[in-house]
Amino acid sequence: MGDVKGTRAVFLRFFRIVGQDEVQECRCSAKVLQAFALFEMKQGHCFKSYFLVKKAVALDGSLSPVLRWKQFRDVQQRLPRAAANYN
Repeated sequence: MGDVKGTRAVFLRFFRIVGQDEVQECRCSAKVLQAFALFEMKQGHCFKSYFLVKKAVALDGSLSPVLRWKQFRDVQQRLPRAAANYN
């Protein structure tokens, strides 16, 4: 509905309510992380999105096909160059 701040707040609130321990144990949290990653990718935050989706895949390996999507492959290729710019 165009409310980027509100949408992001819903995701962040979910993770605050669930708590770190439950995020690590619940596969549903991985799916929420993946949805959050896709949302952030759509907002143009490709690195944030990539790291969120990597965390989701670490929690639930069945989500790993998302890493083969072009937008995530593109980010992965840019990571070494981006890291070099911060040193």
